[in-house]
Amino acid sequence: MERKLTVLAAAAHPDDIDIQCAGTLIRYVKEGHKVYMNVATTGNVGTKIHT
Repeated sequence: MERKLTVLAAAAHPDDIDIQCAGTLIRYVKEGHKVYMNVATTGNVGTKIHT
């Protein structure tokens, strides 16, 4: 019997997990592991000004 993992992806901004590790997390889910995502901010304080 294969051991199942519990995976936590933590990020500062809402799209960080999508951009940086979505493919890996999808693989873990398809393999039957538990995957949780934690985002530290709502992302609603951004600005349209490019620096």
